[in-house]
Amino acid sequence: MTRTKISNADVNRLLQLYDPNTDINASNNLKRSAISSILTKIGFYGQRNNVNAIEQVINAVVSRRQFMQQTQAATVIQQRIRKWFNQREQQRLTREQQLLMEQEQLQKQRYQDIKELREEFDPELLDEESLFDPDRYRQQQHQLRAQEIEERRRKQEDDRQARQAQLLDEFHNVQDMNIDILFETDQQEISDYIRT
Repeated sequence: MTRTKISNADVNRLLQLYDPNTDINASNNLKRSAISSILTKIGFYGQRNNVNAIEQVINAVVSRRQFMQQTQAATVIQQRIRKWFNQREQQRLTREQQLLMEQEQLQKQRYQDIKELREEFDPELLDEESLFDPDRYRQQQHQLRAQEIEERRRKQEDDRQARQAQLLDEFHNVQDMNIDILFETDQQEISDYIRT
């Protein structure tokens, strides 16, 4: 039984199918030995002169290689995405901790402010639970404004009366004046007026 050799065109096509970077300009013997070593490498010990069987095996190997490369690429992408998600989760947790700390600080500041306000306000303004009573505060502010207005009126009235008294004193203490002096006319002025 004689074995028929695969044509050179088929050898070239199979080499290109297995590795597109294969040098096509090599000699036919080198190409045939390359295809033989490829078949040995991939574990194909069947009909080495059957082009269809070799093509199917090479397609399967190439598909597997592409699948593995895609799987590796997918694994790399998945690792990067997982790393990114972990970083985002860490940032979220850090932000939550910061927010909790800020809330605690705000709560402490609020309690401190309430304490200071309780000390600042009169005990009269606090209700039965020692909380600020806005109605009492409004009443107190209204009373204070009414007192200020009354005080201002009283002061203005006192100032007005003091001015009136001062004016009366000045009026009564004016030196007597000779009114005739006001109506005297200087002879010189009259003669100057007539000439003009």
